[in-house]
Amino acid sequence: MSDQRLRELERRFRATGAAEDEARWLGERLRRGGLVAERLELAAYLGHPGAVLACREEGLAPPTQVDVSLAHLPPEERRYWERVTRQAELDPGAALGQGLAQVRQPRWCMGLARFGREVCLRALTAGAEVVRDRTVRVFDLSAHLDVAAAAARSDPQALDRAARLPYPLRPDSWVMPWERLAHQIREVVLAVDADAPLRLCAALSEVLRGPGDEAAFQAAARRELVPWALGT
Repeated sequence: MSDQRLRELERRFRATGAAEDEARWLGERLRRGGLVAERLELAAYLGHPGAVLACREEGLAPPTQVDVSLAHLPPEERRYWERVTRQAELDPGAALGQGLAQVRQPRWCMGLARFGREVCLRALTAGAEVVRDRTVRVFDLSAHLDVAAAAARSDPQALDRAARLPYPLRPDSWVMPWERLAHQIREVVLAVDADAPLRLCAALSEVLRGPGDEAAFQAAARRELVPWALGT
């Protein structure tokens, strides 16, 4: 009887395409163990309507946008920004305070880090053209993005290729966003530590700051990751 109910829920959703019908189907799959809660939360975070409704009905809580932390910065640069933050807090109406508020606004990309290395690599691969367009004038990230794509599909050569990637970081601690992103792609492919996905998402947030950049990246990630997450 339960198998028949699951098939009926799926048929209804396929026939109507309604988010409410999809939510009922996804919720039943979750309760029966056919869908992992984290995958459903990922689809909701990506903005998929049926997953958003299903999470609400099942009492799940997808992450909210996260403030870009200073924790991923090198010590010298972090100390600089901490000093700037203190100055801005003293006079938030000044240009410095307003500029810092813009830089530290919640960024959608940061929430992807919660879902781990594979999701971050898949999202980066899906949004590769958006990233490439924003960085091509200063540094060609094609090789780094290709290695990320290889790692996302579990290519056994990905680690060796990552180790040979161009290493654009300069000796000093003050680096440009595209330099940090190139470095963090390499780090997350090599899985150097558990915080690598967070640093990658932070670097990505710094690069995607133009009008519509993050929305374009999110749309690309949604198209790629929602079917993967929900198995549809």
